[in-house]
Amino acid sequence: MRIRWTIPAVALLALAVGAAAYLRYDTFGPGLSAAARNTARFSAVIFAVALAARSPRFAPLFARRGEAFWAFVAAHLVHYAYVLAVAVLDTSNPLHQMNPTNAGVFVGGFSLLAAAALTAGPASEPFRSRAHSVFFYGLGLSFAVALGMGTMRSAFSAVALACVVLGFLVRVIPSRSSSASAVPA
Repeated sequence: MRIRWTIPAVALLALAVGAAAYLRYDTFGPGLSAAARNTARFSAVIFAVALAARSPRFAPLFARRGEAFWAFVAAHLVHYAYVLAVAVLDTSNPLHQMNPTNAGVFVGGFSLLAAAALTAGPASEPFRSRAHSVFFYGLGLSFAVALGMGTMRSAFSAVALACVVLGFLVRVIPSRSSSASAVPA
């Protein structure tokens, strides 16, 4: 797979989102936690684009669906890096104690992302495996749940959740041209 500019650009943008969130705070711990939260929201928006790219309704985006998926993976790895930084560096954060629940969420989320990436298939025929679809849509479900839990505290979570829901709708609702062609003449 040839890496295009989109993938590193999205990763750098995710780093910038985290840095901007961090710099809004005067203290280390809350700034790092904000960076982790905001990179998750950014990653959710990129996930929504990757999800919409799976619909043939938008031909230019559909043609670059592999690139959209790998850009999401890059953005989410940046998020995981910020979460890991919180867990290791912020002694006042509950993640630092790494209880079984926190460890399970972190390992489970990372494993789901890794499984989706490992089952993505070759560049010539991406996303053909059912296993990849299960892992990819599992990531979408985890985003919906996590963002849904945060919508009461943050308008940014609500916006990210709306993007994920819109991505799902674009993916599952047939376009007029495809539904019209399915009707016999």
